Amino acid sequence: MTVRFIGAGPGDPELITVKGQRLLAAADTIIYAGSLVNPALLAFAKQDAVIMNSAAMTLDEVIDAIAQATAAGREVVRLHTGDPSIYGAIKEQMDALDARGISYEVVPGVSSFLAAAAALRCEYTLPEVTQTIIVTRLEGRTPVPEREKLAALASHRATMCIFLSVHMLDNVVGELIAGGYPADTPIAVVQKASWPDQKIYHGTLATIAGTVQEAGVDRTAMIVVGNCLGGGKMKTAFISVTDNGARLAADTAANLTCKLDLYAKAGREGGTEATTYESLSELVAEIYQKYNGLVFIMATGIVVRVIAPHIRDKRYDPAVVVMDEGGRHAISLLAGHLGGANELTHVVAKAAGAAPVITTATDIQQKPAPDVLAARIGLEIEPFDQLKRINAALVAGKRVVFFIDCSLPNYEHYVNLAAEQCIMLVTADDLVHTDRYDAAVVISDKELYMVKPHIFLRPATMAVGVGCRRGVSSAELFTAITDACRKIGRSVKSVGSVATTAVKDDEIGLLAMVEQMAVPFKTYSNEQLLHCIEKFGLETSAFVEEQIGVGNVCEASALLAAGTDKLLLGKTIYDKISVAIAEVKSPSLA
Repeated sequence: MTVRFIGAGPGDPELITVKGQRLLAAADTIIYAGSLVNPALLAFAKQDAVIMNSAAMTLDEVIDAIAQATAAGREVVRLHTGDPSIYGAIKEQMDALDARGISYEVVPGVSSFLAAAAALRCEYTLPEVTQTIIVTRLEGRTPVPEREKLAALASHRATMCIFLSVHMLDNVVGELIAGGYPADTPIAVVQKASWPDQKIYHGTLATIAGTVQEAGVDRTAMIVVGNCLGGGKMKTAFISVTDNGARLAADTAANLTCKLDLYAKAGREGGTEATTYESLSELVAEIYQKYNGLVFIMATGIVVRVIAPHIRDKRYDPAVVVMDEGGRHAISLLAGHLGGANELTHVVAKAAGAAPVITTATDIQQKPAPDVLAARIGLEIEPFDQLKRINAALVAGKRVVFFIDCSLPNYEHYVNLAAEQCIMLVTADDLVHTDRYDAAVVISDKELYMVKPHIFLRPATMAVGVGCRRGVSSAELFTAITDACRKIGRSVKSVGSVATTAVKDDEIGLLAMVEQMAVPFKTYSNEQLLHCIEKFGLETSAFVEEQIGVGNVCEASALLAAGTDKLLLGKTIYDKISVAIAEVKSPSLA
């Protein structure tokens, strides 16, 4: 009897091959690979077939079961997910069958990396973009050859499909960037490709880890990275459903200079420039995180229903604008301030000859919204969940005062920028006069004790220098930096850059951490560090010098990154990590 190793496909039961289904239907014994195989495939089995789940079986138990069945003259199918030859662990089974003299054949299947391409509606091999696909995994408990480390493969910057690694996405991102992919390289995570509960998460190398972590994805997912995905969130998309809408989209787009794409319902007069689609909900699921702005030309109710499953947070959602097909009104629907929908609405309305409709209360009442100020002058909001409360106070006519810490370096820069937004800043010394305001917006990098409702707008005033041992995790590094900031009464949100020695420019934990913090990562040569050490008379460590050739990393790199001679925190030692903090000379340029 011949044992058949059959690829079950990625999940959809109809994606098993015709041959695979035929052999499965004829099998007397079926040993399938647990939850990785869609149980709907077992419906093809004949009624009296013996069906075994191998999830709880050892290799020896699987081989013994096969041997017993073949000895009894039974047809045996070993049902694997995807294609059994890709991470299917069939070589050890074939070797064991060879040792027992049991014959077998392999019936190929559709791999999940191909199903992911179908789900993403992308072509992995685009002319003049890439003609190569790298199928691999991140090293975990199963080692990979040194020449096949993810960072080494990333140097090709080809399309890469990464199996079995989504639970270590921070490390994946770090290695890809260390290997040569830019931080804005598009990446997608496809969970359970082709299954009924398939989900797709788009982003760039700089953003994807946070998106996936928030969604709770830690298994059964394919990571796809490369410019075959279209270059990340760089454009505005116009989506229409009617002939009039398609014509309006084309006419409006002709009056705009920004990069944009047109999508028209199949069968409509969308013109040669428009990409056609069949299902609006499927289109939105595909493109929601791929664009900075989405302009829908259709009824507002349709848009509300179709975007509802994808809305996350005003910090991450794209700007959503709705325009009627008559071109009379353009409505800012979602992410008005931080996402830029209010601004996009004005731009689209002008191009279409429409009236802009802005419903944000602070805009209607011409109140100075702190999130608009933060977005326009480059400040981080902390704590973000209090923003709604402060805006509500503004709309209610409460006394919301904007303060600034005058000890900030180059604080006049922020005063002038705020004045351009018609916002007068009051010195933070007046925070003590709590009877004069109901809520506060405070531009400061310090951890201040506040009695009244408040939010901080954090300028990037600090450069952090880091030294660390190999293999330190991004979580350990972030914890150390956060604690170091607290030691000097500063907020980690005011870190403008992280710096270290060039020897550590491929350190995975560091790379992952700076991407999560969304700050620049700076590295310096031993010559640069040594010059800084000598210039400022910094203390050195013989052990560190022996390891990397220079005796002080964290303090020297912090001073170099800050462009200053002022350390706010000298070398502070944590387990496997050293941290120093310098004050940025010109935070407006941080």
